[in-house]
Amino acid sequence: GAYRAAQFIAARFEEYGLQPGGSAHSYFDETELAMVWPSEQPLLAVVDKAGREALRFRYRRDFGFLTRGHGGPGDAEGPLTFVAFDKARFSYSYESLTGLDLRGQIVMYAEDNAPPEFPIEALIRGARGLLVVSDRVQSEQVLVGDRADYLRKPAIPAFVISSEAADAILARAGMSLKALLARPRKEAQPWLAIPTEVKLKMSLSLGPVEEHKIRNVIGVLPGKDVILDEQAVIVAAHYDGPGADPDGSLYPGADDNASGVAVLLEIARLWHEQGFEPRRTIVFAAWDGAFVNESGAELFWQGKNVLSLLTTVAVLELDALGHEGSSLAVRGNPRVRELVYRSAHRLGIEVEEATTTLHPYQASLENQLPMVLLTRSGKRPSLEADTVGQIVVDKLDEAVKVVNLTLINLAREAAY
Repeated sequence: GAYRAAQFIAARFEEYGLQPGGSAHSYFDETELAMVWPSEQPLLAVVDKAGREALRFRYRRDFGFLTRGHGGPGDAEGPLTFVAFDKARFSYSYESLTGLDLRGQIVMYAEDNAPPEFPIEALIRGARGLLVVSDRVQSEQVLVGDRADYLRKPAIPAFVISSEAADAILARAGMSLKALLARPRKEAQPWLAIPTEVKLKMSLSLGPVEEHKIRNVIGVLPGKDVILDEQAVIVAAHYDGPGADPDGSLYPGADDNASGVAVLLEIARLWHEQGFEPRRTIVFAAWDGAFVNESGAELFWQGKNVLSLLTTVAVLELDALGHEGSSLAVRGNPRVRELVYRSAHRLGIEVEEATTTLHPYQASLENQLPMVLLTRSGKRPSLEADTVGQIVVDKLDEAVKVVNLTLINLAREAAY
């Protein structure tokens, strides 16, 4: 499916007169990565005293799996212990954790509250499983770097879970995430372990490590100005979706992010139809790998490519633009963001400040590039409900108009 989507986008780029911007004079920028997927549906559940499931959580909505450290396949069942840390003392020695006994426990902690070494320390201290509370419920499916460093033995199941799922678990012990993180610590002890009588079950089965191609699709419209053509403006959207689960659940990804790709392609089509000639070089990019922890966008920016000899002055990242929402929403680079606001105002279209970043690669690139993320406010469809039927064409039309006018200014104006 991903291969067919990439071929479709490349065919449209060629039809709309864009030059190939990938490797070997093609539209494709490819990198091979080692990846793993679950061979069975991952399980996280609260169980009663008889071992029966009392509350089951949803994979990819409530939790995902981790392969960092010793995270890997396995089954775990045991009582929950919550561990909190003194955030003012993030640098811990082995000795500072003396007395922390986690034998037989499934350990929950907040990702932004714990030292990065803690997963290994929890394993050493006998933890059977790990639950890492994060605002990013996304599995780590890519094995980056030296593959021998991954899926190390001994392996224990390690899941990243949403704060809502964490509170649902803790509520069974009369606790909450916020209250536990606020509990005072002993002055001489930078950690606090809170045991509970809540019993959990975790299970993760992983298939073999496979070589997988991350395939970006890159098209270029060269600038016509002898000076400004050395500056690049990138308009981009990821084209991959969540795919399917081992239990057969399919996530169509119509809004996230076929909608962003639709806007990108429509602008390329309009410009070709109207013979628009930019002064700056415009790069149209469709990224792969937004749902894994090493995206094609990041790999592209790390490598040598069509942008290596150009100065990137603006990046417009398009994501989830087709669902019902009160207005378009933008965040990122102040200068480019202000241009988006001005363009929308001229068109009489409402734009507000976006409060969230949809994917980790966007947050990473936002800190490195003059980038803005353009999305839509309002509640997005759930993974399983993200179908074509949820797309509101008028909302896409608004997005096309605002992005088009913004890009025309970036493409033509020496100062914007």
